[in-house]
Amino acid sequence: MTTEDPRRLASDEAVARASQALETRNVSVIVVADCNEALKKLKELVPQGAQLLAVTSETLDAVGFTQYVAEGDAYQSLAAMFQAAATPEERAELSRTLGSTPDYVVGSVQAVAETGHVVIASASGSQLSSYVFGAKNVVWVVGTQKIVPTLEHALARTYGYAFDRHKEWSPAPAHGPSAMGKVTIFESERWPDRTTVLFVKEALGW
Repeated sequence: MTTEDPRRLASDEAVARASQALETRNVSVIVVADCNEALKKLKELVPQGAQLLAVTSETLDAVGFTQYVAEGDAYQSLAAMFQAAATPEERAELSRTLGSTPDYVVGSVQAVAETGHVVIASASGSQLSSYVFGAKNVVWVVGTQKIVPTLEHALARTYGYAFDRHKEWSPAPAHGPSAMGKVTIFESERWPDRTTVLFVKEALGW
């Protein structure tokens, strides 16, 4: 199964169905019209001075959050700390420790089903531990073109369109046959108010 047009925005009805399903799975949902509103909402969701892991993401680039974090001092940026590490080994150790348990992690996902399932793929898996358990607060910024009818469709989108886009971005994976090394299905959230999906009615990321 493949999605017909992976860049086509979901209808308002599909966004509403996905939002309702996510909320029954203990995930908060906010819907905004565009990137400008998304950036404004992110600034509200992540308080000034918070310890933040902003995941590498074309979606975060598109809404301006990556630049906002990098050029300012609003947050305790773990990504900046990782980049300042003296050696690759030190960078990896910081990612395994601090990167697994930030106060806030902001990133994106590959697909959201109208059933409320979320599919996340990663080359190294470095953000997954914070997403699924370690972070105190999780915010996923998701263009509504990533909303699909079922979990089967979500997996097809991930292993089809997102996989192909990832190969274009990183055509020579360092380890193994695929640049997407780990794939996670997010079923539900245990803790109220921990995880938020910020739907943006624009085609963002892949």
